[in-house]
Amino acid sequence: MTLRQLDPVVLDGDLADWVEATAANAGLSVPEYLAGLVEADRSASAVDRANRLAAPLYQRWVDTGRPVDDGLTIDEVFGP
Repeated sequence: MTLRQLDPVVLDGDLADWVEATAANAGLSVPEYLAGLVEADRSASAVDRANRLAAPLYQRWVDTGRPVDDGLTIDEVFGP
């Protein structure tokens, strides 16, 4: 296996703060933490990945007061 550095990642300030704090709480550097997330995503199933990626967008939809009554839940959209 060879290692290589990818271009720097640019994140929104709040997200960057969260990543730094979460990595520190885990005792990892930010690159180690992000590499771990990528590796976990790589081993996830397509359904798990789709659900995880859609969850923040769905939550924003709900938080902004958009309708969810009589609509599909995130599990109904991305479930098995």
